[in-house]
Amino acid sequence: MILLDTCAIIWDALKIDRLTPKARRAIENTEGELMICDISIWEISILIKKGRLIVDETPSRFINLLIQSRSLHI
Repeated sequence: MILLDTCAIIWDALKIDRLTPKARRAIENTEGELMICDISIWEISILIKKGRLIVDETPSRFINLLIQSRSLHI
């Protein structure tokens, strides 16, 4: 199991080159579950609503896509 923090989730989803190669490999090659805290969902929503995270989706749609794309567990 890997618990991703808010920044790691955003950087992974948007392909931002802030993740280390080791972190990227861990996410891509995990044999267990990838987890996300409920507070990260709230933080992402706030970032989008305040315009600090620019995405082409509504906050709820973006978060749903994040969860589905990596089969994240909350």
